[in-house]
Amino acid sequence: MGNKEDYMRELEYLPEFMMDFHDQKDLFKAIYDQYHGSHQVLKDVSWVDGHQFTIDIFLWWMGNHGYKLQKIRKQGIDFDNPTETINHFDKIRKRGL
Repeated sequence: MGNKEDYMRELEYLPEFMMDFHDQKDLFKAIYDQYHGSHQVLKDVSWVDGHQFTIDIFLWWMGNHGYKLQKIRKQGIDFDNPTETINHFDKIRKRGL
């Protein structure tokens, strides 16, 4: 078992699909693309601002205090797949639609 500094440096408080910086960028671009036209808050917030605050401040702070973002393991609930959603909006963005 390591110490807190190792845990934080290795980003173990994040789900695996969010540990890579480039994957984080794709995630926040997808979230922005999915909601920027329908959510008033996003008119003044870019995907970059959301990414930086959420990863670099909020989730880091939560991890530093012993919390971890993880998938709910409740049986019988059909959750969306984050990778599929991210890939969907990435394809749309690359087509320029």
